[in-house]
Formats: sequence, structure tokens, C-alpha cells
Amino acid sequence: MNDSELNTMLNNLAGTPRPTTDSDLTGDLARGHSALRRRRVTLLTNGALALAVIGGLVVAGTSGAFDSDSKAPAVNAAPAAPSTDQAAPSTDLSSAIQFVAYTGKQPEGFTVATVPDGWKIQGVNSYALVIAPPTGVDDQIDSFVGKLVVMLQSQDENPNPDGIPVQVGDHHGVMLDPGDGYASIHYNDGNGHMVVVQWPNSAGWSKEDVAKFAAGVQVTSDAKAGRG
Repeated sequence: MNDSELNTMLNNLAGTPRPTTDSDLTGDLARGHSALRRRRVTLLTNGALALAVIGGLVVAGTSGAFDSDSKAPAVNAAPAAPSTDQAAPSTDLSSAIQFVAYTGKQPEGFTVATVPDGWKIQGVNSYALVIAPPTGVDDQIDSFVGKLVVMLQSQDENPNPDGIPVQVGDHHGVMLDPGDGYASIHYNDGNGHMVVVQWPNSAGWSKEDVAKFAAGVQVTSDAKAGRG
């Protein structure tokens, strides 16, 4: 068998190839384009899904910061550090101190119906009754600094001083405030005594407060008016 016969026999066994036509080329090209589009769509779809997942995570992670309807989680503020500054003791005898009924032993010379709450009768002599706050003053009854004092007007003073009118019970009086940190009410008790009640302005009492106290003061025969 020569070479030509051998080639013919092999071609018959393999099947004679069909000649390639233009339509075959066109179909192959279309199929190739279709496969390429499918690949692109797959990539785009997978990418979009990935972006959507990532975007969802971002939105989920940040929606609390941008959603106007959402409420930010409560943050507990750190407790304030205790202050190391100590308030200085007040020297102001607050007006919150009220006059209360006096139930102790009545002093000679002057008797009282009320005293400032927490204050005490420090001492009395023929010339003055001295009522002191619980702290901040000395214990000398001859010293009137920071204290409430009842006495008779000095014989050397004007018996009718000018001042702000004030009513003391049924009697008329005046209040004097010379600007030295102390004020006083002067009034006639109706028994021939010109009584003076002096108090520190730092106590915060009004003239009406002290006038009510003064209305409860009684002068006994032991009281004496000083001089000077």
C-alpha cells in the first residue's frame, strides 16, 4: 500500500472534515462574545455583592452616627473629682437665724421674751444685757462686738434722736445705722425708760425683726443709764 492509499484509508476512518464556512465563524465569534459577557456579568455581580456586603457593614457600623432617629448610647460621665478647696467659715450671722421664745432664767435689770435661736445670754449688769452667738465672739460682757445688746440710752445722748421710724409694740421708735457695722433701735417703753437695742448688721436682721424682739424686753428697777 502506497502513501496515497494509506492517507485515504485514515481519512475515511477519522471522518472527512467538513469545510469551514462563514456561518461557522460567525457562530463561534458570537459564542465567544457571549461567554465573555457572562464572565463580565459574573465579575460585576460578584463585585457588586461584595461591595453591598461591605457597604452594609459600613452602614451598619455607622448608622448610629448618622441616623437622626437613632439615639446615641448613653455615656456615663466620670464622677467629678472631689474638691480639695475648703470653704472658709462664714462670718455672716445669717438672717435665717430666727428669734425663739426664751425659757431660761431671767436676768436682773432686763427681761426678754425671745432670743435668737442658738444664742445665749452671756451676761448682764445694771447697764446692759448681752446676748451672744455660740461662736466667734469673746466672753466679756463689757465687749459688744458681734453681740445683741439691750441697755438704756446714755444720759449724755439726745433723748430724741433722728432716725428711720419703726414701731416697737405700742411704742414709736427710730432706727439708727451710722455705717460702722452696727444698727440700733431707740424707743421709749412708756415707763420713762429710753431703751436701746443694738445689733451687728452681719446678723442680717431687719429693723422689724429687732423691733419684735425689743417689744418683748422689760426694764426692771435695777437697770441704770450710763454716761458717755
